[in-house]
Amino acid sequence: MEQLKEHGPAGAVFRPFGRPHNQTLIEAIGNPRREAHDARQQAEYAARQRGTDQWSYTTYAPLELRPDDVFSRFHTGRSLFWARTDRGVLSLLPQRNALGYEIGYSGGGPHALAAYLTQVATSDGQHTTAGAQYEDAHPAILAWTQSKAADRGTNELSLSDLQAMMAS
Repeated sequence: MEQLKEHGPAGAVFRPFGRPHNQTLIEAIGNPRREAHDARQQAEYAARQRGTDQWSYTTYAPLELRPDDVFSRFHTGRSLFWARTDRGVLSLLPQRNALGYEIGYSGGGPHALAAYLTQVATSDGQHTTAGAQYEDAHPAILAWTQSKAADRGTNELSLSDLQAMMAS
């Protein structure tokens, strides 16, 4: 109970039987359907890597939101990243070439995403140009982008949610 009081319901305060460390409630419960989906995707990826299917694709993303647009909310789901403006317009999250965004592990993608979200949060949604430096990522936002919880299902964070992460 002390840890729950100290860290709150979203903190890593649950320790499932047989696991070596505390986890958030979402991590402790798990998501069997998502895990089965991920296993199918990994099997498909492995098949493609063996040469059974060769393909490539190109994705275009804006370098910043439109002039006079103010970042309001961040949405993610199934490796897609979106920004909603204060006017309600939904846009692909601005991104620079070779600075791809990802979540759920400790590589460059979560760092790039955390740096961008930190930049947006510190400028009250005004500075939306992609390409923030990795080292500018706030530790709390980086911890979220690297967490398994961020990679489950669909997530939505408001500008005030991001700012609250930075204040904690």
